[in-house]
Amino acid sequence: MGKRAFRFTLLVLLLLAWSLAAAGCSSPKEAMAVAMAELTAMPVELTAEPQRVTEAYRFAAANPEAAKQMPCYCGCGAMGHTSNYSCFWQTEGIVDLHATGCGICVDIAQDTLRGLSQGRSLQEIRAQIDADYSRFGPPTNTPPVGIQVIDWSNLPASRVNMTCDSTGTDSQHKASSGNGLTDGLVCTSP
Repeated sequence: MGKRAFRFTLLVLLLLAWSLAAAGCSSPKEAMAVAMAELTAMPVELTAEPQRVTEAYRFAAANPEAAKQMPCYCGCGAMGHTSNYSCFWQTEGIVDLHATGCGICVDIAQDTLRGLSQGRSLQEIRAQIDADYSRFGPPTNTPPVGIQVIDWSNLPASRVNMTCDSTGTDSQHKASSGNGLTDGLVCTSP
């Protein structure tokens, strides 16, 4: 093999090695789209708030199931809040203005939004929120991710076809119907 063919082969091999190395480098995940409520759909009380605050309200409005699985650590559990969602909305469509004056509530919503947009699971986001915010105060009484809470006090006794055992704490108990359909549910009783 001549010098010229050797150099050409060496150049091709170097370019091939370089392109394989560049392809092997991981690039950051593409941002995932996270649903956001329209700004025009937000209550008039929020129009004067900073963008960061209104963005948190828009996120919570469009993603109640995610926001309801994140605790809040600002101490608002004493006000009856049960999750980060409660800091923004009393019920879907009824605004709670608490978060307009609370940076912790807004930060938790923003961290949840950021985590979802990065493709992280709710369990990962929850673990990070617990680690980052537990130093600020007691959490709201938010069940672990994936546990659905049913408030039995709002249902007539004839509609409740389950029994609650006393393995939970305080007024929360594990739901049981005997048919396996209630696995992972927690019931609350007055």
